[in-house]
Amino acid sequence: MITEILGTEITPLPLDTRTGLLFLAMLIEWFVPFPFFVRLNRLVPGIAALGRRVNRQENSTGQQKLSGVLLPLVILLPVFAFIIAFKEILNGVDYVHGIIDFIILLLILESRPERAMIKAVAKNINSGRKKEAREILGRFTLRVTSRLSPMGMHKAAAESAALRLINSFYVPAFAYLSLGIYGALAVKLIIVMSMAFNLKLPSNQYFGRFCYFVEQFCFLVPALWLIPFIIMLPGGAPADPKALAAAIRSWPSKTTAMALALLASKENIRLGGPRYYMLGLYRFPEIGGTEEPTEKTVKDMISDTGKAVWFALMTLILAGIGYEYYTFYH
Repeated sequence: MITEILGTEITPLPLDTRTGLLFLAMLIEWFVPFPFFVRLNRLVPGIAALGRRVNRQENSTGQQKLSGVLLPLVILLPVFAFIIAFKEILNGVDYVHGIIDFIILLLILESRPERAMIKAVAKNINSGRKKEAREILGRFTLRVTSRLSPMGMHKAAAESAALRLINSFYVPAFAYLSLGIYGALAVKLIIVMSMAFNLKLPSNQYFGRFCYFVEQFCFLVPALWLIPFIIMLPGGAPADPKALAAAIRSWPSKTTAMALALLASKENIRLGGPRYYMLGLYRFPEIGGTEEPTEKTVKDMISDTGKAVWFALMTLILAGIGYEYYTFYH
C-alpha cells in the first residue's frame, strides 16, 4: 500500500548496487580526510538542546517518558518526508536514487573522529597535557574524567572508541545492506538521538530511555554477526567463558560487553571497573585480559576493531554480490 502511494522512492536499490555504493562510501570515509563536521553526529548538540526544551524538569515521570517517545518521531518523520519528496522531484534524473543514497552514506558513516580521538588522547598524555586529554575524553564519554590516571584515560579511550566505531560505522553500514537507505538513516538517527539524550545525564533518566532501548535493539543483530569475526582475529588468548558470562549479566548492554570483552582479550588488556558519571560512581565488572591498557595495546585494540568490522562487512558485500549474480543466471 505504501509503495503504491509513494511509487519507487521508498523501495531499496538492488542489492548489487547497494553493495557497490557502500563499499565506495566505506573507502572514502576510512581513507579520505574530509572535515569531521560533515557527519550526522555533529547534530548531537542541536538535538540535545531541542531535547532540553521539551524535557522540562518540572514534567512528571510519565510526561518525560512520553516526550522521549514523541520527539524522536517528530524528528524522523519530516526527514524521511523531505528525502522522499526530493527523490520524487528529481525522479527523471538519471541515477538520482543512487546519488542520494551515496550522499546519505557519507553523512551517516563515521570512523575517523573516533580514531583521531585515540591519537589525540595519547599525544596529550605523552606531552604531559593530561588536562587536555581528560577534556577530550569527557566530551566523548560523558564521564567525570578529572580523576583519571594515564592508565584510566587509556582504558576509557579504548572502550569509547571501540564502541563508537562499531555504532557509528559498522551498524549503519549493516543496516544499509539489510534495510536500504531509509533503514540505515533511521538507525543512524536513533544512534544520534541516543547520544543526545544520553542516560548518563541525570535529566535524561526517563526521557532518554526510548532511544536507548531502540538503539540496543538495532545493535543486537549486527553485533551477533560481528562477534564471530572478532573471535577469528589472530593473536590473543581465548576469552574466559566465566568472565564473558559475568559481563553479559552485569553490563547495561549485553552484546556490547561481549564485543568489548573479546576485543580486549585479543590484546590481553583489562577493561571495565569503576567510573564516575554525573549520576555518581558505577562499578562495572572487569572484562578482557589481565594487563592494564597502554598506548600501544589500545591502538592495537582499535586496529582489531577496524579489521573485524571490515571483515564482517566485506563478507556481507561479497555474499550480496554473489547472491545477485546467482539469481540473475538462474
